[in-house]
This record gives sequence, C-alpha cells and structure tokens, in this order.
Amino acid sequence: MRVLIAAFPLASHLYPLVPLAWALQSAGHTVTVATQPGLLKPDMTEMAAGAGLTVVPLGVREDLLPMGRARLSGQHPELAPDALAVDPEHLDDWRTTRAGMAFQWAMNYALDAPADGGRPVVDHLVDLVRDTEPDLVLWDPLCFPAAMAARAAGVAHGRVLFGNDNVAHIRALSLADCARTGTDPAHDPLITWMDPLLRRHGLDYTEEILLGQWTVDILRTGRRARHDLPGLTYLPVRAVPYNGSTVLPPWLVQPPRSPRVCLTLGQTSRPLVRFGRTDVSVADLIAAAEGLDIELVATLNADQLAQVGRLPDNVRVIDYLPLNAVLPSCAAIVHHGGAGTVAAAVAHRVPQVIVPNERWDEISQARYIAERGAGLVLPPTELTPDALREKLQQVLCHPWARQGAHRLHQDTLSAPTPAELVPTLERLAARPDQPLTKETP
Repeated sequence: MRVLIAAFPLASHLYPLVPLAWALQSAGHTVTVATQPGLLKPDMTEMAAGAGLTVVPLGVREDLLPMGRARLSGQHPELAPDALAVDPEHLDDWRTTRAGMAFQWAMNYALDAPADGGRPVVDHLVDLVRDTEPDLVLWDPLCFPAAMAARAAGVAHGRVLFGNDNVAHIRALSLADCARTGTDPAHDPLITWMDPLLRRHGLDYTEEILLGQWTVDILRTGRRARHDLPGLTYLPVRAVPYNGSTVLPPWLVQPPRSPRVCLTLGQTSRPLVRFGRTDVSVADLIAAAEGLDIELVATLNADQLAQVGRLPDNVRVIDYLPLNAVLPSCAAIVHHGGAGTVAAAVAHRVPQVIVPNERWDEISQARYIAERGAGLVLPPTELTPDALREKLQQVLCHPWARQGAHRLHQDTLSAPTPAELVPTLERLAARPDQPLTKETP
C-alpha cells in the first residue's frame, strides 16, 4: 500500500504523525510525507527526513513568508497566536475563531500563484496525488487541501488529529447556528472560502473535505473527541509521543541527585517566550527554582538565555532536548499546555504544572490534567516566581500527583497502538466506501 501523509508546516503537527508513519512502514507499506517548508528552523522537510521518512516539499520556504510577516506586524488579529484557541466550555465568540481559521487558511493556502512564479499548495497536492497514485491519504486537520487532492483522485483519506478537534467543534457550532437562524450552511465562511479552490479542480463541497472520511483520534490524555456531526467517525489510537532524536549527554545518563524538573515552552511556543496574553521573562521562570531542592532542566535557546543573567546553581540549561530523553528521569514538568507535551508527560507518568498558552487547546488540556489529579494549572495572569515555586512544591511533595499521573497513563493503554491501527487503515484504503460505526476499534 502507498500512503501519502500531508502535514501542516509546524513541528507540533508533524511529530504526532511520525509514530503512525513508522507503524505503516514497519508493516511493509510505502510512506511519503508532503509538507510546506516551515516558518521556523529546523525546517519541516529536514525534521521529517530526520525521523526516517521520505519527504516531498510543497513549494519553497519563501511561500510562507507573507504569513510570517503579517504575524509579526500585528496588523491582522486573525493571525495572532491565540486566534485559533478553543476552550469548549468557555467559547465566548466562536465566530471570531471561525473567521481566524478562514483567514489563516487563506494566507497559508493561497489561491493565486506566488509572486516568484511558483504554484499554489493545492495544485502541488493534486498533482502529487495524481502522479504518485497513493492508496491512502492521511492529513493534518489544518491541511485540508489534501482532502481536495484525494477527492479529485478518488483516493481514501482521513484526518489525524494533533490535539482537540477544534475544526469539528467550530463546524458543529456553525451548523447549529444555521439550523437555528434558517441560514444556508453553505454560507459558512470556512466553506465559502474553499469554494474557488474546489471549483478550480471540479469539486463540490461535502463534509469530508473539512472533516475527512474518518478521523484518527490520538488519545493524548485518555479522552476521545466527541462531536455529533453527520458522517464524523473517530478511530481511536494511543498517543506514542515522538519529539525528535538526540545523543544523550553524560549527565542525563546518571540518576539525578535531586528531583529533576523539566521546564519547556514547546518548539512552536518557545520563540515567543509568552504565556497567554501575559509577557513573561525567562529570568522569572528560572527564578522559581531558587532555593528549591531540585535540578531544573530548562530548554532555552541562546537569545532566551541572554535574558537570564545569573543562573541559580540548581539550574541546567540546554538548547533542545527531546522530551522522551529527559522525562524518564523527571519528577515533574512545567510547560505551556501543548498537546504533544501533555502526551509525553502522560506517557512517562510525570506530574505536570501547566501555564496554558492559548494557541489551540491548551486551556482544556490543562483543565483535564488538573481534574484527573495528574498536575496543577497556574493561570498566566497569576504567574510569578513565588506562585510557580508553590505549585512545584505541591506536585513534588505530595503523592496524589504521582498517583494521578500513573492512573492517567494506565487509561491510555486501553487504546490501540499505531501498529494495531494499521489493519483498519488497510481495510479503509481497500474499501473507502465501507460504512463505519461512530467509533471503529
């Protein structure tokens, strides 16, 4: 079987796809990853190739520069870091989030060719699917042009979630609003924006363009996505975190002399050094370790480290260290609430202190960890060295956090592994019209 995986150009979107790609390759299938070169370094194509995957770049790095410049200018609120943040329990203005999605997709998947004479990403994907003739297309929820390409070629396709299913959540709210007001569902801004792209390739909109024929739901915290939408089917699979590879430094091989705590802002968030809407200095984060009987391992780049000045004696700084390398020796982790970081902490049974950085689903991820007794939440507006120190002491000194982290890890073991999901994907590729139950094991 030939499988094409289409990934949105950020590490936090690529990494969840890697274990599933490995499982398919190990089962004898040919896997190719298609992605735009990323806005951040290392480049997305380099990261995918470094994970042992074959990569096809869609366009060149410069194609995404307009979006990057627009973000930095601050002139477009639809491109702000929190524009796509969704808290299902407290979504005050879901229409604003929907508009943000449409705006960001318009920037990322332009209908017109780039100024340098290149071609739109959608055209790249359609030609790639037609030329390589895959049996199955798997795609990131923010890489919906892959669904257009699969549909145009008559190929089975499905989404692979990287976190909560915000797209389905917003679509469900939109359809409910249309039913309540008598509005035509085709007037949804997400759909009207897609229309020129669809017509360009002779397609009409159906829900599978936005939501896939089915959705692989990675159980990042033991939960399963639940959205009552026609035809929306979830295939549960266990989160097997991947976050890069490394050569272990000698100090990491030795057992820590004091409880080890990892501080990470995530690969996507750390260049911002920003929690939510509150600017936080790196020096303040580091200062929380002062006077505690811990070893703090902070992943900071050179620019961030320059802001710190004096490092406390119990702080170790390293530019980047995969979580799978450091977490097995950790007693706690402090992080921004990203789904990949949550998944890694759950996999290694590490209690968490989360300062949620609003970008996608961080608030609901943090709330769930706290509800399950596997960690604590520190709101960004309350973040101070003293407050962070107090939260750390609570999760380090009391057994409830370790017990909660262990229970949460056990919960995830009930889901199929990526390898166990492969036979289901094989059946779906062979018979894309096969009816599915709302949840297929």
